[in-house]
Amino acid sequence: GKNDSSFYRIGSTIQLNENDPLMYGYNGLSTYVSQQSNESTDYLSALGYYQKHSWIRWSSFNNGSTAAVNRILGLKYVIAPKNKNLLDATISGKSMSTSDSTPNFPEGIKENSDYFNIYKDKGTLPIVFRTENTAKNIVINYNPADNPFFKLNSFFLQGFGIPSMYQEIKSNLIKQNATSKEYVIDVVRGGNIYCYLPIDQNIFTEHEMKVSVNGKHITTMFGKNVWGENGIVYLGSYKKGTKILVDYESRDISNINPLFAVENRRKLSKLSKFKNGIYNIKVNGNLISFDKKTEDNNLVVSVPYDPAWTAEINGESVQTYKTLGGLLGIKVAEKGKVDLEYNIPGLKVSIIISTISIVLCLCLIIRIAI
Repeated sequence: GKNDSSFYRIGSTIQLNENDPLMYGYNGLSTYVSQQSNESTDYLSALGYYQKHSWIRWSSFNNGSTAAVNRILGLKYVIAPKNKNLLDATISGKSMSTSDSTPNFPEGIKENSDYFNIYKDKGTLPIVFRTENTAKNIVINYNPADNPFFKLNSFFLQGFGIPSMYQEIKSNLIKQNATSKEYVIDVVRGGNIYCYLPIDQNIFTEHEMKVSVNGKHITTMFGKNVWGENGIVYLGSYKKGTKILVDYESRDISNINPLFAVENRRKLSKLSKFKNGIYNIKVNGNLISFDKKTEDNNLVVSVPYDPAWTAEINGESVQTYKTLGGLLGIKVAEKGKVDLEYNIPGLKVSIIISTISIVLCLCLIIRIAI
């Protein structure tokens, strides 16, 4: 928690406004900042994080994506406010809210108060981790009408050699009226259950959509004007053979044709081996350093790829590249200390130009004075 000095990311199940990370004094980073590029927003959205379903777009946490994706991006803590005033404030502010206060974090409550719970995931990967190969060929295109579970299966197979992380679950529509659809799902394998609504972003969704599981409200999706959201929704963790009822309530009932999938627990646990061999990770502004104890590793730094990043191993330059469809990759074939630095594009040229301008200005002042 607040005594955790490592680098990590946090999320919150509610949001007071569009740029509120709700960090509550924690040391990590939120999953979203307004300054991020469209490319980064598309990447997060394609991985299942909530995105605005309109011409105004950004990605937000809102209970996260899947547990596996959260771990890849270093999401160590989730803050789940449970105070009714906080929850009401998100609704009145036309921002997203999630009623479920138990995110898909297996360790459970880390801190507890009258206002919020904080959940911790010991299985999350650090900011630097290994992959099975360079994973250069993974392409993550954002299209809200796509099946994200198919995309994520390819992601984990190509990047980590883990096949079929997600298994789609058949659902039966058992009840329908003018404003709701209810589905029954037979859980074919125990694990985290998710749903997603593939809807073309050109289809304007005018009305909010309430999602409930076994009669309990989970989240509210979409909404009026530019406030609509769409993303992977966590429905809960269930044992094999369980039947669950999922209800969608909306006036735009014709747009509701959900996909359901279960996350394989055994395969999810395999991700932990990819943090082996990396020690003493330090993050300081535009500098990242760590000790590498193994050889011939393909490494990932879970920051957006940018050619302005440079990397060295034991003082010798190594090449960086885009990996896992959008993150920073480094191939380091020896043991030692790795240093990364982000060099702001155009900074040196700007300094030179500014210096020359100052010198010329001073010369002009001196000349006038003489």
